[in-house]
Amino acid sequence: TPYPGFEYIRCWLAIPLQVKGKTIGALTLDKSVARFYDEKNQELAMAFANQAAVAIENARLYEQARRYVEELEVRVDERTRNLATLYEITAVASNYLDLDKILVDSIAILLVMLDCYAGAIFLKEADEHFHLKSQIGIPDDLLSVVPVFEITDGFVASIIEDTKPLFIRDLAAAPSLKSLNLPANTFSYVGLSMRVKGEVVGILSVVHN
Repeated sequence: TPYPGFEYIRCWLAIPLQVKGKTIGALTLDKSVARFYDEKNQELAMAFANQAAVAIENARLYEQARRYVEELEVRVDERTRNLATLYEITAVASNYLDLDKILVDSIAILLVMLDCYAGAIFLKEADEHFHLKSQIGIPDDLLSVVPVFEITDGFVASIIEDTKPLFIRDLAAAPSLKSLNLPANTFSYVGLSMRVKGEVVGILSVVHN
């Protein structure tokens, strides 16, 4: 039974598109005249199909290579930006002896790089607690509850125990911040330890909205 719309076909020719023994498609020809295609037509179609298969495969390889180059360029750009940020922070630390200025400038550089609106640095003091030393953009109501973190606090313990950053996708869901009644799915958080010779000396926190 003919497929709807193809009732006119009386002769049909299909040639596989193959590259290195792998079939990547098919070339089909149809005619309304019965027994139209002969061996000569098949040979011509096969020659064309072979060339077309190679061209298609080359185009695919080119597209894959182009995407790879684009992805590589993105990685290089990101790496360059990261190195530039590291250089800026290093320059800040080298050019100033004022700790407060070093901290606030470092936060400012990171906020620009990470496209975050708020950040803070807590430093470990003699009482073994982490005290807020510098911040940019932290709301006053939040500052009132986070001036000091004890080493056993959930946030701090997680950051210290794991050398990887602590990600919190929704600050409103954090048990220790429930009392702030933050809007759900509005603020995300990243915190990581600041270490010198393996010892944790501080905590860097950034918040994105």
